[in-house]
Amino acid sequence: MTSAVDGVVGSIPFRLGSLVNSSNALTTVSSIDNIFAYFSINEKELVTLLNGLEGNTQAEKIKNLPEVTLKMADGTFYPEKGKIKTIAGQVNVSTGSVNLRADFPNPQGVLRSGFSGNIIIPETIENAILIPQKSTFAQQDKLLIYKVQGDSVVQAMISVIPTSDGKDYIVTKGLSENDRIVEDGIITLSNGKKIVVK
Repeated sequence: MTSAVDGVVGSIPFRLGSLVNSSNALTTVSSIDNIFAYFSINEKELVTLLNGLEGNTQAEKIKNLPEVTLKMADGTFYPEKGKIKTIAGQVNVSTGSVNLRADFPNPQGVLRSGFSGNIIIPETIENAILIPQKSTFAQQDKLLIYKVQGDSVVQAMISVIPTSDGKDYIVTKGLSENDRIVEDGIITLSNGKKIVVK
């Protein structure tokens, strides 16, 4: 007996001489040349994602989606890029999410059926202000920075979007292009403290 596909054989629960019939699955063969990664995003994220793409139909917009990255369970990034191929036609009413499928080439056989991870969809933001996360601090549920005003600093609340590298923030509210902030050593500062600007 031969398998219809090439791939990796799963566990075999039977021993030589075991009684089996046509209803017993002897094993499962998983094709691993290409791996399908199933994931979901909420409907608001989907609408925002699709509105930023060229195309008149969903099929055209899917073709224009950027390549995605897989962050594996151990925190490393899978070296091959994936492509989103399908978006489910219905929203799950209990979770408010939509299912998507990304296809990843798997030439080295690194990915296996059942692996878990996170899919990262790149987003382009024009004219953004980018600051290092180390220049921010949290106070209750607010994120703050120290703005430089003359020879002292003042606290300012900001709204941000984290970047995929986990090192920076994109500031969406609270900073202007010409504002100066303290980038490092904020632990020693307090509101109104005098500093030496270099």
